[in-house]
Amino acid sequence: MSPGDNLHIKYPVLFSVKVLQHYFLDFMDILFDDLPADKQVRILAKYDVRKIWEIQPTPQTEHWLKGRSLVFKKNALGFVVLAGNNGLVGDANHLMENESLRFVIKVIDPYFFQYSAGFLTMEKVKIEKSLKPDVPDRYFKNVYKLGNATASQYPFLAQTPNLYNSGLEYAPDTIVKDLAAGDFFIAKQLVASGSAPQNVTNLNWLKLAPLAPGTPMHYVSSADLVEGLELGEDIPTDAFALIEIKGGHALGAFSLYDAGGTMRSPEFEIRVKNRHTWWRHSLPPQTTGPLTSIVQQDAFPLTAQGKRALNLTFKVDNGSPGTTKNVEKKDVENPNGVTPLLYEKQAGKVQRLLSDMYIQ
Repeated sequence: MSPGDNLHIKYPVLFSVKVLQHYFLDFMDILFDDLPADKQVRILAKYDVRKIWEIQPTPQTEHWLKGRSLVFKKNALGFVVLAGNNGLVGDANHLMENESLRFVIKVIDPYFFQYSAGFLTMEKVKIEKSLKPDVPDRYFKNVYKLGNATASQYPFLAQTPNLYNSGLEYAPDTIVKDLAAGDFFIAKQLVASGSAPQNVTNLNWLKLAPLAPGTPMHYVSSADLVEGLELGEDIPTDAFALIEIKGGHALGAFSLYDAGGTMRSPEFEIRVKNRHTWWRHSLPPQTTGPLTSIVQQDAFPLTAQGKRALNLTFKVDNGSPGTTKNVEKKDVENPNGVTPLLYEKQAGKVQRLLSDMYIQ
């Protein structure tokens, strides 16, 4: 080899995890996966999950990776774990069925909870105070847990949403599975008990588009929430979610190896649903009249690209007692992920999520 020549070593992929947040990917009502291929390429060219989430192996996993000559690499779509040793992986480096790799997810985009469905707030840490001076306090938190051992539909690491229960009411953005047809729905507003999804989109429920016929889209949902997970060195207090990848060959399509020990290199996915909110446009606060705010008659998706044409007609005071005039606003700006989100409450319960915008 001549001086200055580059040495390229190709490491085989043990597995990869792609994280797709649909606020940045969908085009208004059109699912990213249903867009033309050239449009998908243009959207992905601007997408970088590293601006939304920080994903890192836990200290124990990082130590294990180094000991087995495995390489953790982040990229714009998520991360990949590569097998080292110039591509030669012996039994000593295999991840066995009783072993797992864990990765912590932290939210770094301050607007994540405004445009992401299903997460009204960051879960708070609960402290269990020790009664003994030599015993440290314990810390617990509700954390979303995603993994290949609990997932039900390849390639998604999220679990199947909880089945609709007619005895429960559902908060806005709750994702459920309809027992009759097996479709997935998300609540547009507070849904009273007994108001079941009817296999169609209505004012209460939005039917979620599948990835493909017979393959429902498994977004992260309340089914993935683990309550009271104890925090510590491996799980910090600012953890939002935990990814756990188990080894072995007994997990079907989710297995890292086949029965003979050869790497299968599965490509896992984590999908996060974008919010649907009720859009409220208001004239400046000093404006008076019988109609200075207009709320749309349905919940619309928040997306980073695409525009819904809105032409609004307000009714304001005309300056003379008892007289009004119409004020028309055409091609009104749509709300986005940084638009203030208001919780419309009644009797202490969130009824709807409003994207609140003032227009001049």
